[in-house]
Amino acid sequence: MFIQTTSKLSWWFKLFLFITKPLTLTYAFLFFFIWPTDVNCVKPEKVELEGKKNNAICKPFEVAKLKAIGKENGNATLNDVILSLLSISMREYMRKHEDMTSKSINMLVPFSLRELPLSKGAHKLWNDFSVLCFTLKLCSTFEDAIKGIKVQTKGMKNSIYPYGVAALTQLIAWFPGIIGQMIMMWVVSKATIVMSNVPGPRNNLVWPEKKVKAIGFLALIPGLGDLAFGISAMSMGDRLYMAV
Repeated sequence: MFIQTTSKLSWWFKLFLFITKPLTLTYAFLFFFIWPTDVNCVKPEKVELEGKKNNAICKPFEVAKLKAIGKENGNATLNDVILSLLSISMREYMRKHEDMTSKSINMLVPFSLRELPLSKGAHKLWNDFSVLCFTLKLCSTFEDAIKGIKVQTKGMKNSIYPYGVAALTQLIAWFPGIIGQMIMMWVVSKATIVMSNVPGPRNNLVWPEKKVKAIGFLALIPGLGDLAFGISAMSMGDRLYMAV
């Protein structure tokens, strides 16, 4: 999804996660509980839903340029570069709308727990992911933003927190539908935005029988509760496409 485990988990670590699941679950719940609710010019305290959704599509980004920027900033990842651009963009937007008090925004970020397959035969499709609480600090310069974001994302990749969120999600699924929905809406109400970055195929998609060649594809984040908006970033070939 957005941040992803990259190495194969050892059997002893899987056993550790199974034994400590009640503790990691409790840890994730307490994190959600104390996570402050966002209030800003994008997501005011009282939200009136009108049933209207506005969509916007950004001009494509060159993946090579984004990777070069990351390399120039301490070998930061593509995700780190995108988050840094979001940080300074959101700060500028809020200042233009006379919101001078917001120093950060709460984000829900998908985290894939699937191990990257070493071969085509080892590739399996199943939904094994969690949604993390990510507090994005709003910075005035790209350099300040990427310096802090690198530390945040690296810490998440080496934390047991994503596995705790996955365990909490599994527990919620056992509750009656209405109760599970209320819990999820409570979590969603604390954030301003959902941000998902999905690496797509390295080569363009081609359908020879139809003589069609895809030049890119987009995804729109579904509206959940009173989230202000969502951003999807999907790459294909040498370009990255974003929709808001």
